[in-house]
Amino acid sequence: LCEEFRIRKLSTTAYRPQTNGLTERFNQTLKGALKAYCKSNQRTWDHYIAPTLLAYRSSLHDRLKASPYYLLFGREPRLPSDATVRAQAIALVSFQHAREQISQRRQLARETLAKHQAKDAARYNAARTL
Repeated sequence: LCEEFRIRKLSTTAYRPQTNGLTERFNQTLKGALKAYCKSNQRTWDHYIAPTLLAYRSSLHDRLKASPYYLLFGREPRLPSDATVRAQAIALVSFQHAREQISQRRQLARETLAKHQAKDAARYNAARTL
């Protein structure tokens, strides 16, 4: 199944954060956002997970140059606050055009991430060679 969908499977060791840095970084980001929501009542932090994830997934990411939601679904999310604006500005786009646009944005995200990963690796390796 992983080969069919071109997924590179990586088995990681439990309780070893170094083997899964992206997940640990995301958890750190999520934790910081939840802290901002739960300043007054820390016992209800679990009520804020869904809205926090929605905010994270629908916001523009500097390294991706798009929102994760857009890269996954090919469109920005429909939020309740956008209902009146979107109703006035609905435009039909051909399936092929949308498909090409999403493909281009995903390729741009891959290239941008690869560039940033190379920079991060060089910075990390430079610190380790001393």
